[in-house]
Amino acid sequence: MLFRMRTGEKGETPVRLVIGESAIDVLSYAAMDPFNFEPSLYVSTGGGMSPEALEEFRVLLGTIEAGGRVMIAVDCDAQGDRYEEIYAPMIREAGLKPLRYSPSARDKDWNAVLQRRARQDVAA
Repeated sequence: MLFRMRTGEKGETPVRLVIGESAIDVLSYAAMDPFNFEPSLYVSTGGGMSPEALEEFRVLLGTIEAGGRVMIAVDCDAQGDRYEEIYAPMIREAGLKPLRYSPSARDKDWNAVLQRRARQDVAA
């Protein structure tokens, strides 16, 4: 994993893990995340999944509270589909629930969603 960010109190076990393709997408998702008050771990892969990164992801899944959720925050495209196909079985294998979140087709990625919302707020 190339990027990690944790929310919650020091020593709290995360109840969620959010994985995305790039650090900026994960940060953008976190800025809009309605559940960012929950102890969470946000990570990005930098757009690639080497064998080492896959193993690190398995280890990170083991740090999430039992019954926790893993948000797959990927783009709404074929690459996002591919990542979901890789992550979801690993997440289930760890006893966690995978949930995919992707921006609508009009937005390229989570950073585009955040930028659009910011422009709308300024215009309002």
